Amino acid sequence: MDETINSDVTGQTTAQRTPGGPVEQSEGAARRVVLASIGAAAAACDTAAERFDRYVNRGQQVRDEWQDRADDLRRQNAGVRGRARESFRAAMDLFLNSLNVPSKGDIDTINVKLNILSRKLDEIQTDRVEAASPGRTPPPPPSDAPLTPGDLAT
Repeated sequence: MDETINSDVTGQTTAQRTPGGPVEQSEGAARRVVLASIGAAAAACDTAAERFDRYVNRGQQVRDEWQDRADDLRRQNAGVRGRARESFRAAMDLFLNSLNVPSKGDIDTINVKLNILSRKLDEIQTDRVEAASPGRTPPPPPSDAPLTPGDLAT
């Protein structure tokens, strides 16, 4: 203990100058603190990288699960859209029938009948042209009598 009290010309005690003294001990402690900090930062980075990888893997698992669930729901509900569409069409047909609006089927039937009438008129006109010969007068046009339901029968 006498060494710590005795001082020399520089004002330092002999304990401060000897190896393992308080200065060297504090420098060693500071170095250890710095190395511990670096080690802690490295360990934190390692832990963070491991956690990040775990999060990525978990995210892939959840995405795959959700994709499977969505595919299952699409398969289960594939017919629902068609059934809903048919129900809506049936309801609209009932509504339009109550308003006496012709349906697409009614209009198609009318178009078929008009096509038949157009063909018959074309045949009549062709027959008239063929019957008319040079020097003959064409036959008189048909009367303006209204068509009967029997004329439209197919």
